[in-house]
Amino acid sequence: YDLIKHLVIDDPERLQGVVISPFTHNIILDQVMMTAIDAAVGGKNTQKAAAKGKLLLQKPAHVPDGLQEVLQGFLADCLEVNAAWLFVAKREGEEGFHWLILLDFYGEQIKVFPKVAKAIQPYLKSGDRFELLAKNQEIPAELLAETLLYQREEMNC
Repeated sequence: YDLIKHLVIDDPERLQGVVISPFTHNIILDQVMMTAIDAAVGGKNTQKAAAKGKLLLQKPAHVPDGLQEVLQGFLADCLEVNAAWLFVAKREGEEGFHWLILLDFYGEQIKVFPKVAKAIQPYLKSGDRFELLAKNQEIPAELLAETLLYQREEMNC
């Protein structure tokens, strides 16, 4: 379900939803229905917001209790992820900051991001927002050094 949900959320122009049992029950799961299911089952709202404007990144003053330890353990088992950084972020024109996890990974985003998002959600307060981004070269090395959350150890063969 999580993989299908994120496929629908990430590409609403090409995939508007899925139909379960189209020849008998015809259960339609579109983005609205998936959001309602997430809110009812997990108390969280999974929506993809359009990223607009410049992004301001800062080192967080605090980290939600347990988040760092759980993510470090989870990411150690998530072999696609090489490194992760935790920021608070704000886009131009937005009110307030949200959590942002920057990931250095290989493979497909659709396979990595939903797993990380699911691991993060229990540690967020009601109303907290978070964003997952793939790492690029534009972030200053000093800021990356201050906010490193996880780094995969190099294997010596």
